[in-house]
Amino acid sequence: VYNRPNPFSAPDEKTEIIYTLDRDADVKIEIYTLLGNLVKKFSFSSGEVGARKGENIVEWDGRNGDTRVVANGAYIVLITVEASIKETVIRKIGVLK
Repeated sequence: VYNRPNPFSAPDEKTEIIYTLDRDADVKIEIYTLLGNLVKKFSFSSGEVGARKGENIVEWDGRNGDTRVVANGAYIVLITVEASIKETVIRKIGVLK
């Protein structure tokens, strides 16, 4: 799991969150502030784009769920994959304007 570019300049740039699945699975991506406030959530059902076996790429434009551009700083990304087991990976993304 990684993202590029990191950091990125929202909203002029988007960052790509890239991860590889060994099989189709349900995927949930949640982006949080360092204080634990939810900023944005993506959900993909098994077999959909974003939840297919192989490499998956999800773009984030630096906007929250209300379409407002987030502040400069660091954000935590949780990627949760549910297939036969549930696994969560955590990464950091930097936003600079």
